[in-house]
Amino acid sequence: MKLRLFGQLLLIYCLATTFASFAGTTGKISGAVYDAGTGEPMPGVNVVLQGTLLGAATDAQGRFIIMNIPPGQYTLSITMIGYTTQRISQVGVNIDMTTPIQVKLTQTVLEAGEEVTIVAERPLVRMDMTSSLSSVGAEEISALPVQEVQDVLELQAGIVRDGSDLHIRGGRAGEIAYWIDGVATTDVFSGRMGLQVENNSIKELQVISGTFNAEYGQAMSGIINIVTKEGQADYSGMLKAWIGDYVSHDETFAVAERVYRGADAETGETLGVGEYENPLKKFNANYNLEGSLSGPVPFTSGKLNFFVNGRMVSDEGYLYGRRWFLPYGLPGDSALVPMNAYSRSSLQAKLTYHLGKNIKISYNGFVNQYTADRQFQQSFKYNPDGTPQQHGHSNTQILSLNHVLSPTTFYDLKLNRFYNDYEQYVYEDPNV
Repeated sequence: MKLRLFGQLLLIYCLATTFASFAGTTGKISGAVYDAGTGEPMPGVNVVLQGTLLGAATDAQGRFIIMNIPPGQYTLSITMIGYTTQRISQVGVNIDMTTPIQVKLTQTVLEAGEEVTIVAERPLVRMDMTSSLSSVGAEEISALPVQEVQDVLELQAGIVRDGSDLHIRGGRAGEIAYWIDGVATTDVFSGRMGLQVENNSIKELQVISGTFNAEYGQAMSGIINIVTKEGQADYSGMLKAWIGDYVSHDETFAVAERVYRGADAETGETLGVGEYENPLKKFNANYNLEGSLSGPVPFTSGKLNFFVNGRMVSDEGYLYGRRWFLPYGLPGDSALVPMNAYSRSSLQAKLTYHLGKNIKISYNGFVNQYTADRQFQQSFKYNPDGTPQQHGHSNTQILSLNHVLSPTTFYDLKLNRFYNDYEQYVYEDPNV
């Protein structure tokens, strides 16, 4: 008997910790439909999100709920026989939030076929917002003059950026929890984001800086929750590239080309005299290439969609040294050496399969690689190979199942693998 009770308690604990370990990735729309003439609630009205399989019918009190909606902007279609069809555009859905909608339908002649289009308005006060929260959607991110997700986060209230570290409300960089598509992706070694998500891949980015819900854990300062895009019914793509350069005539960036002995004209004291070269007067390559493709997989009847995004970045930097010496003391070749060069690449692929109307299976894979040949240090300006190189790569896979049981109930099952490798060394093989 005791063994059976222990097993039941263990099962309850495992289920509780499992469900508590996933962050929210969807929102919902709720509201009511009334007759514009009488003000009475209308049962049996069809409410559909255009371009999706999601929808609901109003109950006896005219109320409806549409759950499990990915974040984004939608058009809501409300139809009832004998009433004018009404479409509400720009209905915003945010992660873990409820969007309220109130609709009044006007009676019409059956043959008229009239439609009324309304633009949704965002409420001034969100009654279900119980924490300090800010959300940024894909359209807002695309309009911002930013290149990295850290640039987007830096613009949010309460976040301060110090180099590559982010701080929420004065907390340490390692006190932030990072979530991607409902799965924790915080690097347990460094306490920072364990993978790079490109801005073009983000459907919605959410920052919670206080009073976290019970679904979040292992965070003291704040939560950064990102939901990535899915493939849509229509094909779409993007390709962008640019090349840049660092230009400056400031002598701060100058590097000594040669040094010789000289004498002070007044005192005759021996001095070291140098001839300097400014590397920024030459071309310093800075490349960026990014592309994405989205749509249905052929011959799957629209049930399987894909989204792919890739990016390559190479930056030679703007700080240089000269190889006068090698780390073990021998003379170098006196070549100019970039001392804050950086390159990285990323690839994301997401497959979404709709197994009927109520079951969705998705796989999301991320691959990241970066190299920082060296970090600038003034004391190593003429021994640049003495500073350590940094190399890293990571890959993350997320498999999820979403099952809608009823208009008010659904569950998620997620399985993920997170791998991050980081190396730092002066010589890859010290024996060579």
